[in-house]
Amino acid sequence: MAKSYDFDEFWEEQNGKDKEKSITIENKEWEIKGKLPAAASLKFLNMIREKKSDDMVMVDEIIDIYEAIMGPENVQALLKTGIGTQKLFGLLQYIMNNIYDIYGKEQADEDDQKGKAKAQQAKQ
Repeated sequence: MAKSYDFDEFWEEQNGKDKEKSITIENKEWEIKGKLPAAASLKFLNMIREKKSDDMVMVDEIIDIYEAIMGPENVQALLKTGIGTQKLFGLLQYIMNNIYDIYGKEQADEDDQKGKAKAQQAKQ
């Protein structure tokens, strides 16, 4: 039997567990994934790469990105609030423009704290 390695365990040790996050839209707090899902990032990047200046972004692609970030149930509930089209597209722009603040800054702070704790342990 081949030796098994647990990448998930390694990743959690290095990066910690995903923490819940939320975003206020239409005066309601909506839960979003603790980490930006790779599916959302890749779909967004592919959309940018494949988009020509005269092309319209397909609504289905936008909904797929929202579902990866918020979950399908929350996206359907959000759409039922009557959110306007411009606001819906603006939300994606907001998330992508603030991606470091939403997903990266907290992770960087956690990594800094882990590094300081390991340095402190090494001194002892």
